[in-house]
Amino acid sequence: MEEPEVDINTLIDEMDYIPGHFHLDMNLNFESSSPMNFQGRDLKLKRESLTYELEFETGSQQFAIRNLLGVFSFYLEDMEHAKEIFLHITQEDLENLNAWANLAYVYDRLNNEQEVAKCTRRLSHLMGLDSDDKSPGDPQLRAARCLAEQGYAYAFDVGLMSEEEKLGKLTAGLALYGKALAYGKQCAESQGASRTLQQADVQSLSPIITLQWCCALAWPLHPRGNHGATMPDQTQHHLA
Repeated sequence: MEEPEVDINTLIDEMDYIPGHFHLDMNLNFESSSPMNFQGRDLKLKRESLTYELEFETGSQQFAIRNLLGVFSFYLEDMEHAKEIFLHITQEDLENLNAWANLAYVYDRLNNEQEVAKCTRRLSHLMGLDSDDKSPGDPQLRAARCLAEQGYAYAFDVGLMSEEEKLGKLTAGLALYGKALAYGKQCAESQGASRTLQQADVQSLSPIITLQWCCALAWPLHPRGNHGATMPDQTQHHLA
């Protein structure tokens, strides 16, 4: 029997979170105040840095890096390469929500409605929105990983013209990290005391470690100076 079509707007309305990178409040996804040649150079430098980092990453964090590399390729007008990156992730990591959402976005830009519908159905299935056909595994753990990968991306935004803006993006990333931990905690509680969050594939949340590291490096650049500065309340809350 043919699968029913899933309307993307209906799907979004049902979500507590939205997978993918192209909707995130990052300069990457909007027109930057920085000159176009500067932003293009920034994109290329960030892509080279991530490509180098990927050479040493064999765990689940590689998919956070590769998703972001696909986004960079898209904005560097290499849409086919972006599509291949997202497609390969979905083949290697079948439950990666961000990759399915990013792939749907690229297919939409390529006017391939059939493939967009396939990706949307897959997302609905993995997120547990399809009440008639639940996917094995825990949707909350997938959500935690999705949000952690998105938080990771904020540390690599482009066109940040001031230290205040850099801090704002890192704080936004930490907010997503906090939400990821909340989903992970729900997953651990639903599994019972015998299965802790650490047992429930803690590697799925590994991108948050890199995000914290980036935040620690960026903090001394805050305009208030290196000495005696305190993190904003929101940042302190998520690092606690």
